[in-house]
Amino acid sequence: MAGMMRSFFSPLTQLANKVKFQRPPHERNWILWVMPGLITAIVMVIEAIGGVELLEVQILDGLMRGRLDQGMDDRLLVVEITESDLETYTWPIPDQILADALEQLQQGGAKAIGLDIYRNLPQPPGLDALNEQLRLENVVGIVQLGQQNGTWVAPPPVLAPEQIGFNDLLLDLDGVVRRNVLFAQDAETDYQSLAFRLARLYLADQGIKPQLNPEDSNQVAWGAETLQPLNYQSGGYAILDDQGYQLLANYQTPGAISPIVSLEDLLTGKVDQTLINDRIVLIGSIAPSLNDSFFTPYSAANPDNPGLAGVLVHAHFTQQLIDLALGEQPLFRFFPRAMEIVWILIWVTIGVLILDQLQHPLFVALSSLGSGLVLWGSQQILFSYHIWIPIVSPSLGFGLSLGSLLVYSRYQMWQSQQILLKQTQEQSAAIVQLQTLIQSASKLSFRESSDLSLDFPETTLPNLETEPFTASVPLGSDPRAITPTPKRPTTVLHSGGLLAGRYRIQKVLGEGGFGVTYLAQDQQRPGNPACVIKRFYPTQRDPKFLKAAERLFETEAKILEQLGRHHDRIPELLAHFEENQEFYLVQDYVEGHPFSQELRSHISFSAQAVIDLLLDILPTVQFIHQHHVIHRDLKPSNLIRRLDQSIVIIDFGAVKHLSPRSLESGAEESKTISVGTPGYSPQEQMAGYPRLNSDLYALGMIGVQCLTTIPPQDLKCNVQTGEPIWKPIVDQHHPNDPFIPALKEILDQLIHFNACDRYQSAEEAIKDLKRLKIKMKKGVAA
Repeated sequence: MAGMMRSFFSPLTQLANKVKFQRPPHERNWILWVMPGLITAIVMVIEAIGGVELLEVQILDGLMRGRLDQGMDDRLLVVEITESDLETYTWPIPDQILADALEQLQQGGAKAIGLDIYRNLPQPPGLDALNEQLRLENVVGIVQLGQQNGTWVAPPPVLAPEQIGFNDLLLDLDGVVRRNVLFAQDAETDYQSLAFRLARLYLADQGIKPQLNPEDSNQVAWGAETLQPLNYQSGGYAILDDQGYQLLANYQTPGAISPIVSLEDLLTGKVDQTLINDRIVLIGSIAPSLNDSFFTPYSAANPDNPGLAGVLVHAHFTQQLIDLALGEQPLFRFFPRAMEIVWILIWVTIGVLILDQLQHPLFVALSSLGSGLVLWGSQQILFSYHIWIPIVSPSLGFGLSLGSLLVYSRYQMWQSQQILLKQTQEQSAAIVQLQTLIQSASKLSFRESSDLSLDFPETTLPNLETEPFTASVPLGSDPRAITPTPKRPTTVLHSGGLLAGRYRIQKVLGEGGFGVTYLAQDQQRPGNPACVIKRFYPTQRDPKFLKAAERLFETEAKILEQLGRHHDRIPELLAHFEENQEFYLVQDYVEGHPFSQELRSHISFSAQAVIDLLLDILPTVQFIHQHHVIHRDLKPSNLIRRLDQSIVIIDFGAVKHLSPRSLESGAEESKTISVGTPGYSPQEQMAGYPRLNSDLYALGMIGVQCLTTIPPQDLKCNVQTGEPIWKPIVDQHHPNDPFIPALKEILDQLIHFNACDRYQSAEEAIKDLKRLKIKMKKGVAA
């Protein structure tokens, strides 16, 4: 099961690693205010042109089918004309046969009789006998108005106007009858439906009759219910023809709503009189050869269902009208248009908030699933109270909000990659220019990598004699032979001093040959939060040097802005500015300590601790690499252990951007200057050809240092392979750990001398480390 869950969520995890949903405040405002309204407007346009109507009504069918079958209605009876009756009596049924059938029903005590058979022309013999039966007040004949197909079939001439009902049925886009039409009119005459005429006859002795509301001509008082007609925007409808007076049909059972007897059984006296007495009786054909069948919401559940005969549909409509008048079933209600817009806007906003607030793919997936269940469950619950609300439109809005944010985030990532490509190219050029100017003036000064790249140094001042560093050393030179000559800033900032009229200096966190790092408070932000200010003062003051230094400063600021804004393990850049020819970066203050402090105890880490460390750092490195950026200076002092124990990566002043084209084709990038820290930087990086897995080498060496307690630059190297000798030292420190051999294999693949034999991506290393961690857990359990 665990394997299945990992397989299910793996694509989501990969997508989340590629797309970070965290955004700066101004973008969050745009997303939270503009995008929901925009997506809602798009959904409303799609809905208005009928783009979702078919799906909405088909979901309505499913809701109706999901209700309990109410069974037969003992107030109704249907007399069917079958194929056998057609063979016996021919078609059209002669007038005399119909007259005899009507006479039998009158003798049986039928309360109302509906003849769903056209009789605009006589079918002798027996016309006089039929006319005599039709003149009885409880008989209703039919007229076809022909609004859909342009035909007109007149009613029997002997019928009074109040005995005529139309039998036209309205079909939705998919040919399903979902609407019960009560009234219609042409230029001269008002008509009532067959079902409504029969219901009026049945309820007349109870004093129930339709009464028009004088204040609202659309409202008709009908017994216990006040009828309100459908309009073209009711429920999930958007483009329906709402002419006439239509109700949403309320089918109570899949097939016939009442008992059915054949015409032959009625004429031969085989029908029990209790089935006729005090009932509404409808006479009509169900013979397939007459092609008088219609699809209902229940038809989709059975693909072989030929549909429901027209006379049975009218029986359903009649039952619905009786139930409404007697208060046994309520009328379907719908959201007003304004409420429907708010309903859709709510679900669009929920989709936006899920992706904006949540970061882990599992939480996004579970929240989306939960929201979908709530949305669909809401409709199910409301439908049980006869309230039909749109479900496809809010679902579409919800999906569009998720999809739009994903697309927008992918676009942001692509845009960030393009910006980073330009910025790192400028940075490399600035570093080269600075190097040239420094060398030409014979004033080279080497410090920790933070000195040139505006790093966050350790809280204790580095010993420049024992901890030298080369930021751009020609291949083959010995950085330890160079003595730095730092240049102090012209202005000293003391504790309590104010910088740029805004930042109150608290203390110096660190100092190097090219800058000072301060802890400060932002006096213009609520709560005066702490921040880190990195002050960069150039070693020379000539215009060319200052211009190159400013260029380097600007590129690091832009790189930090692009990366930090999208990941919580990279300090976010808050501001950058220049003052008195000195440059300042203002970043989020990461409370914690440099990881290098944890290595000073010279206590070897356990295999479990090293695995956890690498699994904590590698996802952030993976994110950086997905932007085609190489950090180039991963080392313990550039890793900050935050108070929540997670590792934050700092110092992006020496990054290198690889062009997407070279990554796809495998083509070699042009040579760059050598940047890195001895021991943590692989040979290809020091030669000027860094790769993405050059950062993996640095992480591997950090892992080796954790196991051996020896800094990488102090390890002896194999003279033949050039690889450091570290495995025997690990075995000495961990003689009884059964998982050390597997961890050594992973570290060995991380720090292989040949870059082609290393892990090619952080993702590969993460997978192997996770497999090892699972094995360790199983080993502990065993």
